[in-house]
This record gives sequence, structure tokens and C-alpha cells, in this order.
Amino acid sequence: MDLGDGARHDAWVVELDWWGMGKDQNDFSPGGGVNGTAGSGGKYWVLKNPPAGVPPVVRISTEVAETVDQVMQLQGGGSSGF
Repeated sequence: MDLGDGARHDAWVVELDWWGMGKDQNDFSPGGGVNGTAGSGGKYWVLKNPPAGVPPVVRISTEVAETVDQVMQLQGGGSSGF
């Protein structure tokens, strides 16, 4: 993937569903998602070998609405780095 530093970085893409905890600490889900989960927990891009000073998770995509995703990605920036 591209982090804006001119290099290619290998990453895993992990897709999760949300689960919650009930008041009795039993796993539960409001449903609506795949296999009865609460719905999309989003996608996370995890670098296989993050460069020094770069966190392993560099991109997150979260479902805001059924037709809208919010994507956040770190980019290189000036002298402050990542």
C-alpha cells in the first residue's frame, strides 16, 4: 500500500464484525450483521513490517451508513513524520 513516502508497503486487510457485552457479561449482538453480529466493525489495514515510527494500523474504513464508508489513513507529513 502507499503511505505517501514513495515506497510500497505490504499489509494485511482485516475485516471485523462488532460484538457487544451484555449486562451479565454474556456475549450478545443486536443482530443485523453477518452471522447475527451487530454489523460491520470495519476494515483495518495492518502493515506487515511497519517502518520505524509508523503504527502497524495505518488505514481504517468504518461503515457510517449502509451506502457510506468513512476512511482514515495516515500519510507522511513534513518534518513531524507520521
